[in-house]
Amino acid sequence: MGKKTRKSAFVEVLAAILIVGFAAFLFYQKYGFSLAKGNRWDVHFEDLSASVVGSASYTLPKFSNTILTDYNVLLKKPGDSVTFSFQVVNDGNMPARLSDIVKSIPRCNGLKKSDETAVCQNLTYRLSNEDGSELEKDISLLENSSKQVKLTVEYPKTSKVLSEESVMIDNLDVDLIFVKE
Repeated sequence: MGKKTRKSAFVEVLAAILIVGFAAFLFYQKYGFSLAKGNRWDVHFEDLSASVVGSASYTLPKFSNTILTDYNVLLKKPGDSVTFSFQVVNDGNMPARLSDIVKSIPRCNGLKKSDETAVCQNLTYRLSNEDGSELEKDISLLENSSKQVKLTVEYPKTSKVLSEESVMIDNLDVDLIFVKE
């Protein structure tokens, strides 16, 4: 192999390395990853607590990342409610945006169909901010920050239809879907 061929091969290898490196750089720029920054995604729930009004009772939800699941609420009379409070925490070093809120359709189980209907047709099942305003999509959560959120399940005081027995409400799963901003 002559000097010219070696130089040519060296230049081709060097060009290939530069092209691959530049392509990787563009990929990381487009998708928000940075080798120098060591990006870390960590959005999750913390500090789950509950408060009860009236004769309501509940089982505490299980939570995994940004999903609440496997819990129920027992309501009997207008004004009964359970409010679950929790922090949405961004322990990562990238800003996050709430892209979607997925709530299951509540299911009522009572001894009488009339009790199920009285409670479930009047049920309030609502996610809100700390100030009580409705939680909406597209909120931002900066890196290393948190936001207080409340989930309320309520048999409103204003309901004119009364149940005779308590009604268990389940299938109350909630998933807050965050994406990189």
